[in-house]
Amino acid sequence: MNFETLRVRQEEGVVFADIAAQPMNLLGPELVGDLVSLIQQTEADSALHVLVFASADPDYFISHADVTRLGNNGEQAAKLTGEPSLGILFRRLSTSRLVTIAQIEGRVRGAGSEFVLGCDMRFAARESAMFGQPEQGLGLIPGAGGIQNLTRLMGRARALEVMLSAEDYDAELAERYGWINRALPASTLGAFVRSLAHRIAGFPADARVSLKDRVNAIALASAEDFRRDTELFRECARNPEAQSRIQSAMARGLQTREAEMDLGLMLRQLEEKPTSKLEWKLLTKRRASSTRGVPPGREALAWVTNTVTLIYGQRDAILVDTLLTEQESKELLDWVVESGKHLTTIYITHAHGDHYFGLKHLLDKFPNAKAIATASVVAAIQNQIKPEFLHSFWEPRYPGQLPSQLIAPEVLEGDTFYLEGEELKVVELGHTDTAHATALYVPSIGLVVSGDCVYNNTHLYLAECGEEARNEWLRALDKIESLHPNVVIAGHGVLNPDSSPRHIAETRLYLRDFIASLASTSTAIELYEMMLSLYPHRINPGSLWAAAKASKPPESADRLKETQLA
Repeated sequence: MNFETLRVRQEEGVVFADIAAQPMNLLGPELVGDLVSLIQQTEADSALHVLVFASADPDYFISHADVTRLGNNGEQAAKLTGEPSLGILFRRLSTSRLVTIAQIEGRVRGAGSEFVLGCDMRFAARESAMFGQPEQGLGLIPGAGGIQNLTRLMGRARALEVMLSAEDYDAELAERYGWINRALPASTLGAFVRSLAHRIAGFPADARVSLKDRVNAIALASAEDFRRDTELFRECARNPEAQSRIQSAMARGLQTREAEMDLGLMLRQLEEKPTSKLEWKLLTKRRASSTRGVPPGREALAWVTNTVTLIYGQRDAILVDTLLTEQESKELLDWVVESGKHLTTIYITHAHGDHYFGLKHLLDKFPNAKAIATASVVAAIQNQIKPEFLHSFWEPRYPGQLPSQLIAPEVLEGDTFYLEGEELKVVELGHTDTAHATALYVPSIGLVVSGDCVYNNTHLYLAECGEEARNEWLRALDKIESLHPNVVIAGHGVLNPDSSPRHIAETRLYLRDFIASLASTSTAIELYEMMLSLYPHRINPGSLWAAAKASKPPESADRLKETQLA
């Protein structure tokens, strides 16, 4: 089997096909034609029973249909189905005698998502898989089976959320919603799928085909329903508004690798006028968790990230927060220098050491820059950089790794400062994961740097939170949400954060789940295990363990160290 856009190999009764349609696995006529040929050849060989699709591109499984060649895709699809419709082609995949499995790493959106929905099973890499139906953002609807399949898999409400939001959904949430069978660690995904495929291929073929036919009779929409969706998609595509939005998206980088790494952000910005010259970028660093003595079983997730934001204009820049260790601080300094911008200000959102320990390195390099924070944050930092606190908490956890000189920022007068004439506003949040927390809001670009108010796929640090503090954190999330931001930067998250506003709602849900679990458990370990059952894949379980111990301490415990930083 030789193909232009697929790398194919056979193992007994299983065919493995890696999608390799450079530069970003767009679903164009070459790929559609190869998929048609692969299905035909595999079905014709009675010794083959299972077809597994994966991607040769770690960032993109199938990005979406090539919007410049939609008609050509239909021509290729018709070679198998007799109809120029991707939807009918993907439905044909669902009715094939073959069992089809999608092994998903990277982004899969639009018609790419509809392709994997046409497969019988979907398994995704927890760390990298991202799912989306972005059609609404372009004035379109899913026209290749997405409406039919997602509604049946998720139910009406969640299907509407997914399709109307045009947002990206990570593997964990996709699993929770029913988009995929399972989210698995990338390190085990391939072996799991291979084992499953060979197990299925080893069973009697007639019974397998009969079983699949009966499931399809119950769960697969009719061909007529697929055809109607395709017709509506084509009607939308002829609408001048949709054509204008597609052209605008192309001008912003649609169908380019870099721009589509955060397609949801691009879609939110389509109607924005270029009112600001400010831009932003992130530096994310991974380190070991501060919490020690965590119960065994989650070692692979026992780490945490810090995210630093550089907001910059044509010449100048401001930095929001710093990093923790000496080495991280040097790497941060190099990153700022490499930006080529003149650093004028460093804003510190709150008084946790992993957000301000690197100040001295930066100010030594940029002596004209000012480090600033609110008066409450400055006072808390001045207490925390005293030797007794450093010796009792930070140094035992990171021996020999911390900067030798620590300084506090200056007090910001008022709640506003400026970058190249554009306003940056401090948002007082009250208690989030610590007291006197703040966020920074840049109205001209719809950006909120949330400090540690919003978390991204990371266990929240609740060890400093009593009942009122937890409620205050919920109100802080409402306050950020009321700004209607386009971008929300989480202080702690994954290594490649998407910075979507949806993490506000996800953080809120976690808080509410913690409050409910707190009320229904008796001990720290019960609380810890209940939350892990709800959030098994979030990183840094150390924060959860610290919170569980602080919330349900043994009567004889010394409370001091149970309420320190995560």
